[in-house]
Amino acid sequence: MKLVFLFFLALNSYALPVIPDEIPLPSRLQTRSAKQIKAIFSSLEKQYSHKTANLWKLRYHKALLLKEKDKEASCKIMKELGEIQVFPLKDLALIESYKFCSYPEGLEFDPDQFPDWLRLRLAHAFYQRRKIFENPKQTLKATSYLAQNSVYKDLRVSYLKHALSLANEQEDEPSSSQIAQLLYKEAPRLKPNPGPEDYFSVAEDLRRNRSFESAVAFYLKILNSSTADFEEKNLSFKGLGRIYKIQKNSKKRITNSRQWSDWLLEENTEQSLIQHYGRHLELARQQWNRNNKEKAIQLVTELLQDPKSEPVREEALYLRGLIYTQENKLELSLRDWDEAIKLLSKTNKKSALLEKILWKKAWLLRNQKNYRKAFVNLKFLEKITKNPYTQYRVLFWKGKTLQDLGQKIRAKRVFRQLIKKDLFGFYGLMAHKMLNKKPLFKERGESSEHISLSKDKKAEALIHWLILFEESELLSQFLDTQKNEFLSQKNQTEKDWLKMILLWAKAKKYLKIFQSLEKMDENVRVAFLKKYVHLLFPLDFTEEVAEASKRWNIPQAFIFAIIRQESAFNIKARSLADAFGLMQLIPSTARQTARRFKIPYKNFRDLYKPSKNILLGTAHLRELLKLYDGRFLFTVAAYNAGRTPLNKWKENAGESDTLEFIENIPYEETRSYVRLIIRNYIFYHNELNETDSWFPDWLLQ
Repeated sequence: MKLVFLFFLALNSYALPVIPDEIPLPSRLQTRSAKQIKAIFSSLEKQYSHKTANLWKLRYHKALLLKEKDKEASCKIMKELGEIQVFPLKDLALIESYKFCSYPEGLEFDPDQFPDWLRLRLAHAFYQRRKIFENPKQTLKATSYLAQNSVYKDLRVSYLKHALSLANEQEDEPSSSQIAQLLYKEAPRLKPNPGPEDYFSVAEDLRRNRSFESAVAFYLKILNSSTADFEEKNLSFKGLGRIYKIQKNSKKRITNSRQWSDWLLEENTEQSLIQHYGRHLELARQQWNRNNKEKAIQLVTELLQDPKSEPVREEALYLRGLIYTQENKLELSLRDWDEAIKLLSKTNKKSALLEKILWKKAWLLRNQKNYRKAFVNLKFLEKITKNPYTQYRVLFWKGKTLQDLGQKIRAKRVFRQLIKKDLFGFYGLMAHKMLNKKPLFKERGESSEHISLSKDKKAEALIHWLILFEESELLSQFLDTQKNEFLSQKNQTEKDWLKMILLWAKAKKYLKIFQSLEKMDENVRVAFLKKYVHLLFPLDFTEEVAEASKRWNIPQAFIFAIIRQESAFNIKARSLADAFGLMQLIPSTARQTARRFKIPYKNFRDLYKPSKNILLGTAHLRELLKLYDGRFLFTVAAYNAGRTPLNKWKENAGESDTLEFIENIPYEETRSYVRLIIRNYIFYHNELNETDSWFPDWLLQ
C-alpha cells in the first residue's frame, strides 16, 4: 500500500503544480482526538485529491497534529513524505521524523546530507531525539554543531556546556579538550584560573554578561600590568568607560577619561597622540554634558593652543561653538564655526563635519531671526550635501524660513518639492502638515502578486511551502542563500523589491526590510513607497500590545512606534547601551518600573520575553507621560536619553516651538529618534484608525 501511495504521488507530481490549493481546515484541530483527526483528514484527502500537492499538504498537516497523539501514525506519514523526491519539504519531513521516530538501523548525525539552511534544524532534531532514544555519540555531535552554529551567544554557551558534560560522561578526552577550548573562547569568564594573556577577553565577557564589578577588576589588572600591550590597555580604558556609562556614574566616567587621555599623552607615539587629542575632546564633551561649561571651554581652548592638535582642530572649534551658543555668546560661536569652515573647505575630508557646522551656522542665524542670511546658508548647504536626509531637512527649513520672510507661495513650492523627494519621511510628513494635505496612506493587505525571489522553480516552490507552514526561521535562513542572486540583478523595479520585501515580512526579519530602502535607487524607492509603504510598519505582538495599551491607557500606535524603532520587532535585540528586548529597556529601569507598578521581574533575561518587555516598557511610558504632563515630545526624548538631559534641554529651549525644540536637541541620536518616533506614530495611528485626524495634535505638544 505504501509503495502504491508513493508511486501515485511521484507520478502525478510531474503533471501537476507543486503549489497546493487553499484548503479550509476545521477550527480547534489541536483539541481533537487522534481518531477524529484521522477521520477529518481522510475526508479532506478524498475531497481534494485532484491535485497531488493538496495531498502532500494535508498529510503533512495531519502528521504534525498526530505527533503527540499517535506517534506511530505520524512517523509513518513523515517517513513516506521524506522519500518523495519532488515534495518541496521532503528534507524537512525527514528531519521531523528524526525527532521521535524509531529507526532500527540507527541514525547518524550527518549535516552534509542536507542543505545549509536546514542543518541547524537537523541538529535540533537529534538534540530532541536524545530524550527518547539514547545515542550519546550522535547527541554529542549534534550538540557540538548547535554550539558552534546557533545565532545567539547565550545559546552557543549553553550548548557548549552540555556538550562538555556529554564528552566527559563518555570519557572522550579529545572531544572534551576541544569543546572546552571552544567554551572558553566563547565565554572566557568560565575559564578556570585565567592567566594574564586571558585578562582582556575575560573582562570583555564579564562586561557583556553584566558582571560589572568583576569586569572592572580585570580591566584594572590590565592597566596596572607591565606586560599588557598598548591595544589591550587602550581598549580596557574604553571598557571601563562603557561600564561607568551604563551605571550612570559620571564622576568615575570623567576620571577614567582624564586618566585615559593622560596615559595616551605619556605613551608619546604618533598613534597615541592622535587618540589623546580625541579623548581630550571627549572629556570636554563629558564636562559640558554635566553642565560644567567653563571647564569644557577651558579643555577645548587648551587643546586648540597645542600646535600638535591639528587632526582634531575643526572638531574642537565645532564643539566650542556649540558650548558658546548655550552661553549666548553667539558671535564667538560664529567665529569658531567660520574658522572651522575655512579649514574644512581646503580639503575634501570630514565632509560630514562641514555639513554639521554649516547647518549649525544656518540654524543660529535663524534663531537670531536673521532669516535672509539663514536662507543663504541653507541654500549653500543644500548645494554641497550628498546626504539625502540632509537635503530633506534643509528643504523643510528653507520652506519654514520663506514663510517667516512672508514668501508663502515660494514656501509652498519648496514643501511640494520636499514631498516628492521624502514622501513619507519625517520632513515629508511635516511638509504635508504645512500644506494641510493628508498623505496618501495605503491600506494594509497582502499583495496579490506572485511571490518569487528566485528564477529557480524548485526554490520558488520551497518558499511557498515554508510560508504555508509558517516556518519563518527556516524561510529566513533559506532567503539568506538566495538574496545575493537577487541583489546582483540589474534594473530592479518596485515589483522586484516588493517580492523580496514580502518574503522578509513572512520571515519576520523586519530590519532587513528597513535596510532594503537604502539599497533602492531613488526613483524606485519613491515608486515603491507610493504603493507599499505599509509594508514598512509591521503589526506583530498585537495581543501583548493591546493588553499593555488597555492596562496603562497608552495608545497602541505609541507602543508600536517605539517597538519598531527600538528593536525592529526582534525579541533578542540588545544594544551597546545595555538595553534589551522589544522596547529596549535598561535592566535598572525595568527593575525600578517593575517595583513601582508591581510587575513580576527576576532579571534582565525577562526582558527577552515579549509580554513582559511590552508591559514594562509601556508602564515606563505611562510614568514618563505623567511626569511631563502628557507631553508626547518630552516623553519620547526622555525615553531615549533619560530625564536629566531632557530637563536641561527644556531649560535652554526658551520660547522655541516644538519643531525648533526637536532641532535644538544636542544629542544627534535623540534628535533623530524623536523624529522617527513621530513618523512611526503617524503611520500606526492611521493604520489603527485611532481618531479621524491623520495628524494627532498631541505629537507636537
